[in-house]
Amino acid sequence: MMRPLLKNNLGFLSVVCCSLTLLSSCNKKEDPSAEDPPGKEAATSGSPKSGPSPEEPASGQTAEEPAPVKPKAPEETTGNEPDTSSPDEPTTVVVGDEGNAADSTGFGAVSYPYRIGKYEVTNAEFCAFLNAIAKRDPHSLYDGRMAGEQGGITRTGSFGDYRYACKTGWERKPVSYVTWETCLRYCNWLSNGRGEGDTEKGSYRIEGGSISLPDHAALSKGKTTRWVLASESEWYKAAYYDPGKDGSGGYWPYACKGGSAPPCNLSSNAIQEVGSYATVTAYGTFDQNGNLWEYNEHRSGNKVGLRGGSYFINDNDSYLRSSTRYDVLSAKWPNYGFRVVALGTGRSQASSTPRKSQAPSAPSPTPKPEPQPVRTKARTFYISSSEGNDNLEGSAPTAQGGSGPWKTLTRASVEYIPGDTILLKRGDTWDEELHPRGSGTPAEPITISAYGEGNRPVIDRKDFRKDLAGIRLRDQGGFKISGIEFNRCLTGIYADYSDGAPTKEFIWIEDCYFHDSLLYQHYEDYPRRKIGLGICFFSYERDNRVVLKDITIKGCIFRRLASAFWTNSPDNFNKNASYIYNFANMNFESCLFEEGFQWQQGIRGVVGGSMRHCVTHDIGRGFRSFNGVAGSMFFRCKDWTFEDCEWGFVSIGLGSGDGEAFDFEGNCDNMTMRNCLFHDTDGPGFLLCCYASDGHAHTGILMENCVINGKSKRPIGLPRCAIVNTTDWNESTWEECRFYLSKGEALMRVMDPEKEKRTKFVNCLVTDLSASCSTPNLALGAKASSKSTEPSAGKANDGNPGTAWTGRADTGEWLQLLFPRAQTVNEIRLREAPTSSITRYQIQYADSATGTWKSCFNGMKIGDDFIAPIVPRKTRGLRLRVMTTEKGKPSIREFEACRGTGRIFNDVNGSRAIQVMGK
Repeated sequence: MMRPLLKNNLGFLSVVCCSLTLLSSCNKKEDPSAEDPPGKEAATSGSPKSGPSPEEPASGQTAEEPAPVKPKAPEETTGNEPDTSSPDEPTTVVVGDEGNAADSTGFGAVSYPYRIGKYEVTNAEFCAFLNAIAKRDPHSLYDGRMAGEQGGITRTGSFGDYRYACKTGWERKPVSYVTWETCLRYCNWLSNGRGEGDTEKGSYRIEGGSISLPDHAALSKGKTTRWVLASESEWYKAAYYDPGKDGSGGYWPYACKGGSAPPCNLSSNAIQEVGSYATVTAYGTFDQNGNLWEYNEHRSGNKVGLRGGSYFINDNDSYLRSSTRYDVLSAKWPNYGFRVVALGTGRSQASSTPRKSQAPSAPSPTPKPEPQPVRTKARTFYISSSEGNDNLEGSAPTAQGGSGPWKTLTRASVEYIPGDTILLKRGDTWDEELHPRGSGTPAEPITISAYGEGNRPVIDRKDFRKDLAGIRLRDQGGFKISGIEFNRCLTGIYADYSDGAPTKEFIWIEDCYFHDSLLYQHYEDYPRRKIGLGICFFSYERDNRVVLKDITIKGCIFRRLASAFWTNSPDNFNKNASYIYNFANMNFESCLFEEGFQWQQGIRGVVGGSMRHCVTHDIGRGFRSFNGVAGSMFFRCKDWTFEDCEWGFVSIGLGSGDGEAFDFEGNCDNMTMRNCLFHDTDGPGFLLCCYASDGHAHTGILMENCVINGKSKRPIGLPRCAIVNTTDWNESTWEECRFYLSKGEALMRVMDPEKEKRTKFVNCLVTDLSASCSTPNLALGAKASSKSTEPSAGKANDGNPGTAWTGRADTGEWLQLLFPRAQTVNEIRLREAPTSSITRYQIQYADSATGTWKSCFNGMKIGDDFIAPIVPRKTRGLRLRVMTTEKGKPSIREFEACRGTGRIFNDVNGSRAIQVMGK
């Protein structure tokens, strides 16, 4: 959606871009895909300098830098001896003094005792984690940079048999290149007893993009130890609180006793072994200042907490202070690490995989499990909520002997192989999620479809306000889903892809019906705050890398959804993350998007795609959006083609902004639209916006033979116009397009005029809406008929508004005109009788190439006189298909068809378009 932005802000943006260019030339990265280090985002104190790039060599070091020393016991006795001596669990120290007051910063108050890691998690500890559960590594816990200069772990073997080892001399150095989510998975693994313990359930419940954070106070009362990532107050208390300070307890400014920064490897460009510096906190922890920045459990939107300072060059003493904290994007950086906290008493929950006890010097080898037989032949599985039984094999559509259909989707959420088919019984309903495991291939997809007679099988989650999906995929591809209905699911089909996940291909969704999910919350906080969606593909990938390609959505209906279809990622609303494409080759064909709130296609970060014969209709009615309504919104996309599509009746509802049919929001390049119609909008027909990005304008926008009849009923901060162009930098060409302007409506308005103008109009036509259908009425020579074979059909094209055709009240009534020969039609006029109350209709044309009726206009109310310009069609006939009426029978006084004309308009740079006004 459009954001107000003054011209001097764009100038400032240019200065920032120049500054960043100079900075990047001073701090050149060897790894072009690396992200910026901490120190820039959401700082609450000071103005720390930006850190170097991850691969930057050390420079300018002096002899005065503190030299690391061997770990030794602290000078003072803290009374907090490590309470974990088992090699199975990290060494911790006890943090008591529960009920202490918070510091002036608001942090540090903890009402319960806990144990915190004496050291940061080391490469050796993390290596044991990887060897236990990352032989396939579906969650990308390992990063290839761990084997590089600033990492401590290597990986060998192949997928399914990965093996990990510490680099010599790096065993006791802290692990880095981990995300915040990886830290939580490590805590779950510890809580579940290590071994092959679950990483997705434990202290944290991780389901795709949804992560449930635990109640630490409640866990502290448990009789089983649960491991967690330190909350910010737990981390803060262990670092800065001293129960003996001033006799009653208080906080030090650094993670040690006294008022000065402790000796550490700050800004040394060298990671040290944990505990290399003798200075400890009051509770006996090492390295809470220096070595690595440490994640804590704090989360705000898509950002997480970081504290402590690191070895990176340009880190300074202010980074170590208790008053310094950062909210950052979870990322794999060489100076990001973590330490854990243990809550509760006793040992951790036993792993589901028994472990042999091991001596520290000579661990006993873990025996490999016996290989299980792998199914190689594809099968068909049946599920019926009305006739099934989960004790059966699911191998037959009806129960016979020991075989028959399964009953639940939970039972069907098992591992599948390429070519398998999962069939749901038509007429049955489930209030469950189907989560099939495994992936198919484009040649042999895993198919989810229907069997039997009757209506589509329905996945009805009953309450769209709850975070419940219909079908869920995680890091999966090779699926074909067809003939399923999704009702009241928060998201009908939800597929997410991990940071670093292998690229998947082929998702085909056809003939599915998604409806009734209208939950709406702040979209920038997605997925923490939820939005009702038909389909969502979500990527956690941070780099410019495709995680899923070859996606087809065909013949689907999306109705009464907050948004129908999204592609998204945590970075998609970061204005400084341009040109990130995580999805590729996405194609929509013959889909209907209707009665939704906002953005029925919210497409972000997709390279290569198409939309053909799709209709987006009746959007925003009765809805208030915090940031405006558009029929469709494309952001950071390139190389798309749109053909024979329609966007109409987009409302600003209860006071929302914008109200345009289509929105190219930012960073859209090489986007071509042909034969597309944009009509009946509260705002402009079309928006070219670049303010949501980091100043990059659109390039290569080509509009061919398109029609805009927005009507622009309500302004959005500019005089009424057909096209809003936020800046002349946007590059668009309009060839042989037709613009219908109402009185006082401009052809184009530019919010931020620039000397460099990149809009071009070639052989376009401008028509005053008031002059439409003023050419000869082609319908007068046509033969009229209707579905109900009423003799009154001819009264709809007799040129006499005093007579009318009246049809039957049943669903699907139609009235058609057949011409003596093919005619080119581009304007249609409808006049409804006073007794009629049509609320939804479609105008179709006879397509001679296919011998079928095809849609050319989707309408709502008609009233006394309604003009419907269409993309020019050469046809032998037109049909008015009545879909719904408020009451009574449909009745049409006149059904007119014309070949309208207009004023030819050419403009080499868009400077004249702002002067063209409707009369």
